[in-house]
Formats: sequence, structure tokens, C-alpha cells
Amino acid sequence: VPLGRLGSGGMGRVYLARPADDSPGLAAVKVIRPEYAEDPDFRRRFQREAAVHARVVTPHAPRLLGTGFEDELLWMATQYLPGLNLADAVRECGPLEPAGVWRLVAELGKALSALAAAGVVHRDLKPSNVILSSQGAHVIDFGISQAADSSAITTTGNRVGTPAFMSPEYLREGRCDTVSDVFSLAGT
Repeated sequence: VPLGRLGSGGMGRVYLARPADDSPGLAAVKVIRPEYAEDPDFRRRFQREAAVHARVVTPHAPRLLGTGFEDELLWMATQYLPGLNLADAVRECGPLEPAGVWRLVAELGKALSALAAAGVVHRDLKPSNVILSSQGAHVIDFGISQAADSSAITTTGNRVGTPAFMSPEYLREGRCDTVSDVFSLAGT
């Protein structure tokens, strides 16, 4: 049941919602714009994103709660994590103290370890994809993640992600693995 809009972007909108059965918790529901939802290639990429996200089980990433691919409404619901993204937190509150940085690195390291155990490479770890909540740090946005056992979503020579946080081997050769995520963690 939608409660309000959290944000919007080029691909769609994200809504805050509660479970229809009144069970506890809130969800962030990403709803894709109809013009993208009708594109078979986009639908496949979105289904792939949901499948990759479903593989990730860690307290340092939101749980996938549900998806919808059957009709013209394309959506994905994840656990809602109230908090600030790291980029906004640093911009609004200044740099973290050393103890906060060490805690952040430890929690994000646990998240990356869980991704690696699930065979997932995030490929876009950066401050805006880290949520700081009362429960700690959480990695979000698995839109360009890649399952280690699947093919890339890009064509040869193209890179997805944020260049300032990409590892040299990814930028130069297109090779991206868990080591690349660790490089991105250091940049974050």
C-alpha cells in the first residue's frame, strides 16, 4: 500500500509503502515508467537486477521483498532503510571521525563479503549507494550488479558505473570482479 513518493529519476519512481497484510516494516517500491516497462530488453535487465538482488542476503543490504513482471506495471520492492546516503551525510555533517570510518569500512566489508559469497559483483559502490541508518551501513542499488556466473549487460568496450570509483582494471580492460568492489570500497 503506497504511503508517499521517496524520489524519482529517469527510469521511474520510488515509493514508500507498507505491506498490504499489515505485517511490520516498510518497503521502498521502485516502479518503472511505462515506456521502459514495455521494452523487452529493459524488462530482461530489470528481471536480472531482481534475480541478482535476491541472491544477496546480509544485514548490510536491503532485503528483496517482491517483484512484478507479469503485466505493464514493472516493479520491485525492497526493505526500506530510513537514513542518509553517505554522500549527503558527509556533505551535510562533514567528514566522519576515524572511529566512524573504521566502522563504515567494517560494515561495508561485510556487505561485500556477502555479495562475493553469493557470486555477485556490485560494480557501482560509491557514497550515494551507501545508506547510513540506525542499524549501520547498507549497500543499495544493484541495478548494474553482475552475477559472476552471468554475462555482462553491456557491449564490448562499454563500462557501467561511476568512473571516479571504478578500479583501474575495470576502466582499462573491462574486467570487474570482487577485487574491483574492494577498490571501490577504498574510494568510497
